Amino acid sequence: MLVVHFFSLTPGPAQMDMETLENMQAELGTSDFAVVGISEDRSVEGRSLEETRAYTARLGITFPVAVDGDGSISAAYRVHVLPARYLFDRSGALRDVWHGSLFSPTRQAPAFGREVRALLSEPDT
Repeated sequence: MLVVHFFSLTPGPAQMDMETLENMQAELGTSDFAVVGISEDRSVEGRSLEETRAYTARLGITFPVAVDGDGSISAAYRVHVLPARYLFDRSGALRDVWHGSLFSPTRQAPAFGREVRALLSEPDT
């Protein structure tokens, strides 16, 4: 399965989301689970690729991260709220979309983790 995570370079809950996804990648990272990050900061706030690299390095992020410099990726996914996570199953089908931080104010992290594990436990089709 694949998690595509759209994010911005902000501290607080957004940073905790990145760390949580990194921990999930470390825990579940097999040929069946991957995370890809898409930074929206260049198109939103004029930040550079170098700032994104420094941010992810400081957090110890090892999953691949791209910068959506012109907003075309977020437009294709119809992202209107950051952060946003798109969950794709093993067959490549979009199974769910999570908007907002996993931590504030809704505290979605446990439910998100359960959904990821449930998708991973589904048989291959």
